Amino acid sequence: MNALKLSFYLALFTTIEIFTMNPFMQDVVFKMDTIVYGLLLVLALSSSFLATVLLQKRRTIIWKYKS
Repeated sequence: MNALKLSFYLALFTTIEIFTMNPFMQDVVFKMDTIVYGLLLVLALSSSFLATVLLQKRRTIIWKYKS
């Protein structure tokens, strides 16, 4: 299976599971301060940026040794 397709289905299943189990368990909290949402946004963007940079770095290192 394609890695992107697998990632999509895993995220979709997790989202469905969270929203179906939340009414019974009351564990997921959406009422947070705006500062917390801002910090979560910064964390998500920085981790995505770091992952992209490291992927590009790894790709150039591998291509350098292949040729």
